[in-house]
Amino acid sequence: MSRRPRVDPQTKLLHDAVAISATQGWTVVMLSPPMATLSRPVPIHHLLHALLTLLTGGLWAIVWVVVAVTNKPRTMMLTVEDDDRVWWTADGERHPWAP
Repeated sequence: MSRRPRVDPQTKLLHDAVAISATQGWTVVMLSPPMATLSRPVPIHHLLHALLTLLTGGLWAIVWVVVAVTNKPRTMMLTVEDDDRVWWTADGERHPWAP
């Protein structure tokens, strides 16, 4: 009979938070307890940009190209503190994590 490896509570909290975040469209970039880095693409509303390009006689195409070229995925970091609280950090702001 094999025994399952024991997982400490902080690692379990982190894995649970990552699993819930994955259901919300986040992708794991790095997982190294007690922290994980996740990313999610920022959608570009191509239909809206196409409509605006038609309505402005093609002028909006410049904005559309700039948005498409400079679009970067959103990144967040989940951290489990010593008091077993999970925090998320994005854009330099830190908040308590809640699913």
